Amino acid sequence: MDDNSLFVVVEGLDGSGKTSIARQLVYFLQIALKRNVKLTFEPHDPSGGGLFIRQVLEKKITTFSQETLMLAFAANRLDHCSREINPWLSGGAERIVVCDRYYLSSLVYQSNEDFSFADVMSVSRNARKPDLTIFMNVSNEVCYERMKIRNKPQELFETDLSNTRQKYLSAIEFLRTTRNENIVIVDAGGTMQEVLEAVVTVVANAGPAHWKAPLASITDYQIQTPSVFKFTTTASTNLVSITDELLRAYPDKTFAQQSEDELEHWLSAKFESLSLNEKGELLLAHLQSLRYTLKAEIPWTPLTAYSLEYTLPGGIVQLGAVLFVSESQRYDLILESVAELRRMTDFMFVFSPGEKATVTDYYEREIVQYKNKEQSLFPATHLITEQDLQKAILVAARAKDLKITSA
Repeated sequence: MDDNSLFVVVEGLDGSGKTSIARQLVYFLQIALKRNVKLTFEPHDPSGGGLFIRQVLEKKITTFSQETLMLAFAANRLDHCSREINPWLSGGAERIVVCDRYYLSSLVYQSNEDFSFADVMSVSRNARKPDLTIFMNVSNEVCYERMKIRNKPQELFETDLSNTRQKYLSAIEFLRTTRNENIVIVDAGGTMQEVLEAVVTVVANAGPAHWKAPLASITDYQIQTPSVFKFTTTASTNLVSITDELLRAYPDKTFAQQSEDELEHWLSAKFESLSLNEKGELLLAHLQSLRYTLKAEIPWTPLTAYSLEYTLPGGIVQLGAVLFVSESQRYDLILESVAELRRMTDFMFVFSPGEKATVTDYYEREIVQYKNKEQSLFPATHLITEQDLQKAILVAARAKDLKITSA
């Protein structure tokens, strides 16, 4: 660990509950350690080769070589490390990354008679080594039951769990003996609370000693359900009200002289007091201030979404949408939401709350088939975070303050 940073990987069979546990682990670490924790995943759709891998897994691409897929995963991982994992962990003391799958999965799913564990690992040899890998061990029966609950089509590798489990155990032994990897097997057959407590205990043992006391509070932790946006467009919180509040925080004629750090600190504290819905309402107000016309909420999408219109010179109307992501950003959910739209979309805004560094702001683009069977290129996408909204409020406040002081 560098500066007590911790890179944790959660692995397991499909249906083992690893994704749910990874999410709950991040929630708890943020509360107990009072710091931002980056949740990420592999294959990492926004990184190099992610679109190809996702289309293979979803069986959209059926003609490919095993070597091509192995190299695609390796390239995806190296890009993921260089642009997401490494910058976050090197950005300060005691940073944490929790990654849902990593190169242990590649050893299991990309190895065969032609490519040994050593062959597969050789192409990922420059990927960052995890400080801790947790393998979620659970029976085949439980895995299949959990996969049914997900209500999603079965992906490419979600078959023959007995053979897959044995390959996992063999790959774990390979990594332990050849690379001295710290891999802990956790019984994941219990309740969510029981499994999470076991995982947190493992993390506490891997982290710095002063983490043990706050992480011991896991026994009192209540399992969190993902927050969802649900609001009306008649917002009580808007850009004008927060702008006015910011102006009232300083004497009118000295606001323009305040340092950026002081103003940003005030806004950051203000945003901590806002609910998820209030932040979403602020975004809608911001888009309307930029002359986007807010239309109806889009039904039957995995994410809360509203349609937008923007009128160009000459009366040309562009169609768009705004999506609200309440958790760490997942390209697959965004893609699924876009596919549910009933008309082609020229542009799209995606709002993801939290620290800007914890979300991804680049995408590979693909052809999307909409509900009406029409096809088009994935819409031009712009990510908006809380920091972006805070900057918009500062701009509005400065503009209003200049008008006041110049009067």
